[in-house]
Amino acid sequence: KDFRLQYLGYESLGWIWYVWFFAIVSDDFNFYWHHRFSHSIRLLWAAHVPHHSSKTYNFIIGLRNGWFISLYKPIYWIWMAAVGFEPLMIAGCLIINSVYQFFLHTQLVPNLGIFEKVFNTPKLHIVHHSCNIEYLDKNHGGIFIIWDKLFGTYKPYFAEISPQYGILKDPNTHNPFILNIHEFYSICKDVKKTSCWLNKLKYIFYPPGWSPNGETLTTKQLQKQFLKQKS
Repeated sequence: KDFRLQYLGYESLGWIWYVWFFAIVSDDFNFYWHHRFSHSIRLLWAAHVPHHSSKTYNFIIGLRNGWFISLYKPIYWIWMAAVGFEPLMIAGCLIINSVYQFFLHTQLVPNLGIFEKVFNTPKLHIVHHSCNIEYLDKNHGGIFIIWDKLFGTYKPYFAEISPQYGILKDPNTHNPFILNIHEFYSICKDVKKTSCWLNKLKYIFYPPGWSPNGETLTTKQLQKQFLKQKS
């Protein structure tokens, strides 16, 4: 508070309704980037992958999160406290976002038309959970889909594409310990097999699937290859 008073001229943004509005939007903006980086940085993907490893899609998936997510997720929300959003308000926004996302994990809701211009919906989140090449790494938003539209990660649901759930590199197990550590183990194996320190770092921090010789491919490389084969 002293920092904000000295440098920003106020102690808190308060509790008025429009501060709640900006808090909810800001929280979802944070979630979008947390979620997107969890798909595009392999170390973070290793923590996030248990949420995607199920071969079914239902409400239970909304409760299925990796054990290590909480080690880095709070970093994205620090700025909100720094500029004066009340901690309880931030916590409230996180709860609202989590509850909304829980109800995204169902196949029973049809397309919602104009609602999908702004908001995320179950059909749009099905795209996110599908491991079809054309659907990979799309629709990262929590409550709002506008972030994906603004930042180039939006993909509509196509009825002619039958969604396949799960992950491309599947450990084929229901063991929760393996589901939570298998990608970390794979990173360690890849790091160990190269003597180049730059490549070691790339195996950790580049997108999942990156390899120096193209032996394995990233999502963008897979999608580029898919489009070439399709044309």
